[in-house]
Amino acid sequence: MTGGIKRYVLVAYAANEEERITQIVSTMFPLLFLGGLFVLAVGGILAWNIDIVLRISPEYVDEARIMFILIMSLAALKVPMQAFNS
Repeated sequence: MTGGIKRYVLVAYAANEEERITQIVSTMFPLLFLGGLFVLAVGGILAWNIDIVLRISPEYVDEARIMFILIMSLAALKVPMQAFNS
């Protein structure tokens, strides 16, 4: 989802078209935000069912859920912020 953003932003930056850069970022952010929500939803479902997906001792299931939620939250935040990173 984020592969072409940097290329188009770089082309607009080289042509000194600041308005075009704003258009690119403001157009891609909502789509990337939805992608981030999707990653967060899938991560939440997987975190809730982590004991089904992975073989974990019952005493470590809660810690595994917390760790997986943290990992997926970071991944979900990185997706929409990619528009501003470029």
